[in-house]
Amino acid sequence: MSVINIQESLQEVLEIREQLERLDAENAKAVDLITPKETRTRLEQQAIEHDKNTAAARERLAQVEGRIKVGVVALGSTVKHDGIQAVFVKGRVSWDSKKLDGLALVVAEVKECRKTGAPSVSIRKVDAK
Repeated sequence: MSVINIQESLQEVLEIREQLERLDAENAKAVDLITPKETRTRLEQQAIEHDKNTAAARERLAQVEGRIKVGVVALGSTVKHDGIQAVFVKGRVSWDSKKLDGLALVVAEVKECRKTGAPSVSIRKVDAK
């Protein structure tokens, strides 16, 4: 694919995104027109109440997930439990190319260029089998 083809595709992406935004705005306007003001007000109040009610649970979830991630990193392996798992991922190894260029002929110093990223954990839903 050439640069021109990519640019044309990028333009197409912009146009599609703009079309989607217009369609969403038109839909929101249509819903507002056919929904009585009292109903819209009640829906807005319900959304506020819902956000209030779920805020504590979301905060607690973030705390527990954080604790799990710390524990899994310390353990160094994936932990599974009834339909959910905390997946351990080793830290990524990367090399500093600038240093390697300067040290390519000096093998003993090449180890200084090695960088290992921090391990990470993702929490995933597991399909039931």
